[in-house]
Amino acid sequence: MDTSSFRAFMIGALLLVSSPCFAATVSFTGSVTGNALIYDPATDYSPATGYSPPGNLGGYDALITLSGFNAALGALNSVTLTTLVSGSLEFKQAYNIYGAPTNILNAVLYISGGTPYGGMGAGLPFTFSSSGNPSFFDTGVQTSSSGPSSYTNNLSTTFGPFFVNTIYVPVLAYVYLLPGNTSYIGNATSTFFYRETVTYDYTPSAPSAPEPATWATMLLGFAGVAFMAYRRKSKPALLAA
Repeated sequence: MDTSSFRAFMIGALLLVSSPCFAATVSFTGSVTGNALIYDPATDYSPATGYSPPGNLGGYDALITLSGFNAALGALNSVTLTTLVSGSLEFKQAYNIYGAPTNILNAVLYISGGTPYGGMGAGLPFTFSSSGNPSFFDTGVQTSSSGPSSYTNNLSTTFGPFFVNTIYVPVLAYVYLLPGNTSYIGNATSTFFYRETVTYDYTPSAPSAPEPATWATMLLGFAGVAFMAYRRKSKPALLAA
């Protein structure tokens, strides 16, 4: 290794040590499955007040846990939440006698998760129909899905709730029948799937500057490599002489 090659080698090594850090990402995913609550117009709907939630609707059906951002990794630039939902719905028995479109039953399965930014989720629409009879019996299973849909926030003032060890995401799922088209349902079943991913975009912390003793050791190592290369190159010339 000649002088110019050694100099280039040293410059490259020093640039590598002092190179700036670029953005990186880390993601965490959680998912749940469960049974959705069913709003029954016979008991939960009033023309005066609309739908009145069942007693246990004030809580949640499932709970997802996600990892918060570790501030030791670096500076957080943005947080992205990505949600995927799916669900099924079946009516074993339902009656349509309110003068809505004949033999049509419309319902929506709502699936939502509470996050530090608010609610994430979707409403999955379902339409059932039967011919020749205003009552429905065993409509069969319909399935629907939505997503993945994402929301990104890059405002540092809102990152506070993500600097924790664990983020809890309560998930709520319920079936809502459109008012006026159904008077009674029985034996209805609905299952749901909810998946949420949190992605942190961050700039890694810059490596700390080496101590003087570390620099000395590194330089001695580089010098040793250069010296060995020089010996390998010059040895054949000595043997030829």
